Amino acid sequence: MKADAQKVGQELEGLHEQHEGLVTPQDVVDAARDEKSEMHPLIEWNDDAASLQYRRQQGAYILRNIMIVVRSDSDEQEKHDPKIIHIRALVNATTAEGRGYMPIEVGMSSEVIRTQILRTALSELNAWRNKYHLLKELAEVFAAIDEAEREFTGVELAA
Repeated sequence: MKADAQKVGQELEGLHEQHEGLVTPQDVVDAARDEKSEMHPLIEWNDDAASLQYRRQQGAYILRNIMIVVRSDSDEQEKHDPKIIHIRALVNATTAEGRGYMPIEVGMSSEVIRTQILRTALSELNAWRNKYHLLKELAEVFAAIDEAEREFTGVELAA
């Protein structure tokens, strides 16, 4: 499933013009139906294989989106107005058995998995920063990400 990214980009620009601004995933699929489209090999056209892939995506969605709801009332003010915190119930991790999801409390109790979780978090923060780097209003947030990265790198190097 290889395609020339430049040509795919040009096709997407054409769709953008054709649809006067917004392009939907359905627009992409419709355009990719043409076997001459650079995007054609990027779509699974075998319905049996595509349905299995979609069901796996649905399973992954369930694993990523189950939440634990925690009520925080640790101090006197919170007892009257508790904070409700949503935490992912499962985390994605790699173990000797392979890659998959495990309860967050299991992952956080393992130094190896906890380090994986922290690396993933920092990677996601950096991806977010790259996406929004033009927003100068977020400079303090970016600085906090840098500081967290420095702290983690120091801990990791000391270990």
